[in-house]
Amino acid sequence: MSIILSLHRLTPQATASAVEGGPVALEFVEVFEEIDKGWDLLGRLLADGRRDPEDLPTAARAVMGGTVIADFLPDEVRLLTPVEARAIHTALSALDEDEIRRRYDAVDYTGCYCADGNRPTDGVERMIDEVRSLTAFYQRAITDESAVVMWCE
Repeated sequence: MSIILSLHRLTPQATASAVEGGPVALEFVEVFEEIDKGWDLLGRLLADGRRDPEDLPTAARAVMGGTVIADFLPDEVRLLTPVEARAIHTALSALDEDEIRRRYDAVDYTGCYCADGNRPTDGVERMIDEVRSLTAFYQRAITDESAVVMWCE
């Protein structure tokens, strides 16, 4: 069994309901699945060594944050508001290639999902690409003020 992360931009109507505290309709304008099984490694890189869920840097909240809105063990669904998405985009945009490389070299791979405790063979270039793709996804979310639903299944 694999644990795969997908991100979903909500429709304007679903976003409005979610922001107002109403039911969250799972109506999407985009599904982003490029991270796939790399969510743990990417999250560790974005967290820059911090593992406390209450003290995650904003960039790490892109794949590890949000408010739990449904928990169907083993699946978990989290919501990021448009305000949170904007802050995440700003934090991701500030990560240049040198900073991504520095963080990649410093990651503790112990217990990392799909890394077997070792540095992955596809390397830092994949992480740079994933951060760029993730930044572009959050750019699209803030452009139309979408809330983001994060689904780990």
